[in-house]
Amino acid sequence: VGYCQGMNFVAATLLIHMGSAGDAFWLMLALVSGYHFRHVFAPGVPLLPLRVFQFSGLVQRQLPRLWRHLRQDHMSLDIFAHQCVLTLFSYSLEPELLAHVYDSFFLVGWKAVFRIGLGLLAALEEQLLAMGSEDISHFLHQCKRHFRLPSSESLRSDGLHLAAALRTLLRFELQPG
Repeated sequence: VGYCQGMNFVAATLLIHMGSAGDAFWLMLALVSGYHFRHVFAPGVPLLPLRVFQFSGLVQRQLPRLWRHLRQDHMSLDIFAHQCVLTLFSYSLEPELLAHVYDSFFLVGWKAVFRIGLGLLAALEEQLLAMGSEDISHFLHQCKRHFRLPSSESLRSDGLHLAAALRTLLRFELQPG
């Protein structure tokens, strides 16, 4: 495994939330070896096209209106999916929520990435349906600004807001097949 764009976002998130470089290192090692990120971060990113293909198929099945809208404008979700996979949402979500997103990933694996990606798109779906492809591309690139969570202060003081945000993101159940 060499350096890969996106790896710095994951490492930074782990450092911030673990508080110890040693603990962050061991979690990064677990991510690379136990969750197949070795094949995401390897030269040529060999696992990335498969994960993007899987995510696109899930969007087609779970969010058909959004899928049709994107297809009408000849748009793909590849850039959004790349960001989600390569950074484990570190680029797309607020830091207060990321620790819980990472917990979900370590508990459930890749299904958590797909469920959270679907939840994020579903939460933004009505806004995306009202846009053309150029606006959608710009909008998704700055997803962190558009996915509204309660204020950071209320996230820290009231776990209910955080739990509700996480439930919104994890609302899709994925069946095998």
